[in-house]
Amino acid sequence: MLGDGFIAVSFVAGLSAFLIGHLFYLSGFLKSSRINRRRMTAILPMAFYSFIIGRQLIASLLAEGNDTLVVPVIAYILTIALMAISALLTGNIFAAAGSILFVISDSILSWNMFISSIAFSDVFIMTTYYFAQFLIASSLSIHKDSEIYATTDI
Repeated sequence: MLGDGFIAVSFVAGLSAFLIGHLFYLSGFLKSSRINRRRMTAILPMAFYSFIIGRQLIASLLAEGNDTLVVPVIAYILTIALMAISALLTGNIFAAAGSILFVISDSILSWNMFISSIAFSDVFIMTTYYFAQFLIASSLSIHKDSEIYATTDI
């Protein structure tokens, strides 16, 4: 909520607020991580996706003369990628799906802001964002209910 409010005033302030939120998610997911081979392989697609999107965003920022945004955007990309990876490592399907939707939401937002316009971007951004929040919040109750339901073999 703070990120949404701050971003209307200052992009960097909003980005910082979202970054702090992702650090909290990252911390919580790391506490619930259960690493196995299958979950470790999920890291590769997320890392590859983050690299490709990040490379495009940084190139666009530099081409448009937004050099001051490069470091904050890189920090944010790394943080959200680590948040998603840590969610995948929990094995909790709701945490994993929510984190992936969060990455998708932020990807649409950043692509729309810095690379090229996306039709109906506001609808896509907000739908994926709120569904992501719902799934991540739901992952907490499932985690508490039962170890059987808290993890899946993802």
